[in-house]
Amino acid sequence: IAREIASRALPGDLVYCYGTFLHGLPFYTGRPVDRMIYWVGELHYAQRDPANAARFGDDNAIRALPLRGRTVFVVLRSSEGKYFKTLVKPEDLRRFQAFGRWTLAEVGYHPRPR
Repeated sequence: IAREIASRALPGDLVYCYGTFLHGLPFYTGRPVDRMIYWVGELHYAQRDPANAARFGDDNAIRALPLRGRTVFVVLRSSEGKYFKTLVKPEDLRRFQAFGRWTLAEVGYHPRPR
C-alpha cells in the first residue's frame, strides 16, 4: 500500500487511515497520515489538544470527499470495504484495491503526469 501511495500521490494529495493506523505508512510513503478516521489508539492525548483535533474524524470526513484538486488515499481494513463504499459517491471512488487484509481507496482525481 505504501509503495502504491508513494508512486501515485502528488504534492497536495492527502493520506487518511480509516479505523486503523498502519504505523509504517508515514515512513514508507515519505508522507504524513493527514487524518485518522475512527482511530485514536495511543494518540488519545493528542485528540484532546485543539491543535490536533482536525487530524481526527468520523464518517462525515469521508462523506465530505472529494476535496477539490486533491486525491485522498484512504487505507482501511478490507473487511470494512463494503461499508466504506456507502460513504463515497461511486463516481468519486477512482480506485479500490485490496492488499490482503488492507484496502487502498483512492477518492477524487486530478491528472497524473505520465
